[in-house]
Amino acid sequence: MENLFLKDYFKKKKIIFIRGLFFFILIMITFIAIKKVTLKNNDFIAKINVEEIIFDNKDLIEKIEKIENDSALKGIVVSINSPGGTVVASQELYKKLKKISEKKPIVVSMKEVAASGGYMVALSANKIFCYEGTLTGSIGVIMQTANIESLLKKIGVQPIIFKSGKLKAVPNPVESLESEGKESIKKIIDNMHQQFLKLVTQNRKIKSEHIDMISDGRIFTGLQAQRLNLIDEIGSEKDAIDWLKKSLNIQEKIKIIEINRDNKLLNSLNFSKLKNIFSTNNMVFINGLFALWYPSYE
Repeated sequence: MENLFLKDYFKKKKIIFIRGLFFFILIMITFIAIKKVTLKNNDFIAKINVEEIIFDNKDLIEKIEKIENDSALKGIVVSINSPGGTVVASQELYKKLKKISEKKPIVVSMKEVAASGGYMVALSANKIFCYEGTLTGSIGVIMQTANIESLLKKIGVQPIIFKSGKLKAVPNPVESLESEGKESIKKIIDNMHQQFLKLVTQNRKIKSEHIDMISDGRIFTGLQAQRLNLIDEIGSEKDAIDWLKKSLNIQEKIKIIEINRDNKLLNSLNFSKLKNIFSTNNMVFINGLFALWYPSYE
């Protein structure tokens, strides 16, 4: 009788334990499912705007670093409307985005102009879109100076220069640029140019017969750039985002978060800042070589 009682007791305990375990597992499954839905609802595509002259990326780089390891970040669309900037600033942004593109897809949408340093940044993407009339290319480097010796002579000023070597502070606007100095500067320009061209050939499949054409500094329309394989597709920013969603196998709507909104009024070609940089009224000076294309202003 006692054995029967104990048997019945343990049987009830076993049933209670099994039920408890079942409900515990059910609760855990529900919790995980809810968590997955929450994460899915937090998924987003980041939009980065690269506009005007590329020369100070500190704030933008910091914003990118805040999101690059976010599990909710699924991809990035980069909108470029820039004639370029300094070589180092363009390289810095390229390298940061290129590193991310190895883990998460990046698509570029070129607007009116994405030339020189602007095109360098575009090379970081897994896919490049632009419009038929987008101006791009300008794969080259520029350094500009002026000689004002004659002007100083006219106003009675004679520069006196002391330096440790004849190539120190070359080019210098108050002394003539000798052939040795010109050759030294040319080697620097050529080296920077080769760095740029190497990025192009590493990231784009350029036919050997087109290398000379794309490397002489000329600009191309979007249609010309597509024929040379400098870009992938002719299309809008929406087309670029659609490609990104397709590559991520995203069917439903997903949030697109701009991480660096631009609140400045720009002119139609986005060169307002370029004018300011070279304006004597503002006296803004930028150090470094330029990977830059810009039209002349009469």
